[in-house]
Amino acid sequence: EVVVAAVSSSAMMHHCNSCVFTLAVKQLRLHDSDAVALHLHSLSGPIIEHCQHVAFAPNDLHWPEVPELLQQASLGVEASAWSEVQDFNWLKRQASPNWRVVPSGKRRQSLEWQSAEEVLRHFQDEPLPPALPELMLYESCWDSTDATVDEF
Repeated sequence: EVVVAAVSSSAMMHHCNSCVFTLAVKQLRLHDSDAVALHLHSLSGPIIEHCQHVAFAPNDLHWPEVPELLQQASLGVEASAWSEVQDFNWLKRQASPNWRVVPSGKRRQSLEWQSAEEVLRHFQDEPLPPALPELMLYESCWDSTDATVDEF
């Protein structure tokens, strides 16, 4: 799992497999990736290309300095286009099979800490490789009986 409070530019990620990212960026581009959960704050819609099983949820990182970090990176505190995904490999009008918005009832608990140091301590205590339970939870987003039009 990768946690990034604020990036003052774009993030371009390639070949991510079985990963969880929590980040705030101006723009996100994800290429050649599979089984990725993104807890995202973005000023523009994320772009995916050659990706499968990408789950999107709003950024859920909270500690007292986060609003200031977002402001310093010119990311805005409230505005976020995290769910306006563009799949460059899916040009049809129907919803792309390559990504889903995680329904609010299936999202993980927010990451709430008091400081950046507490975040570091949390992840230092995790075993390697870390367990990524939300990836298993989010797999159900691709079960056609569990999805509704509102979740795409």
